[in-house]
Amino acid sequence: DAGEEPLPAGLVNEAVGCVSGVFVLRACEGLGSCVPQCAVVRGFLAWKSAHTGIITVDQNANLRVADLAVSDNHIGVSLNFHQPDAMLSTHRVYMHNVTVLG
Repeated sequence: DAGEEPLPAGLVNEAVGCVSGVFVLRACEGLGSCVPQCAVVRGFLAWKSAHTGIITVDQNANLRVADLAVSDNHIGVSLNFHQPDAMLSTHRVYMHNVTVLG
């Protein structure tokens, strides 16, 4: 249990036949890490994407992914983090109710 109410069906976003289904932007401005912060991606269905179902590049915060389904994409999930100092931070990804197919 993630401590969240179930997401109503009308609030699910759908991306079909795109290059990337969901592109998660950096959570904080600047080049530094903001690891105590947590970016949230919730309620997506991404399928038949030419490249990725969900992607983030140079993310500088922890990431929580919930209520997500990706199917029939070239790459289902690609999460890349920017860590300016190896001793400064450790990034974490929390996933709940995530389905990755094909």
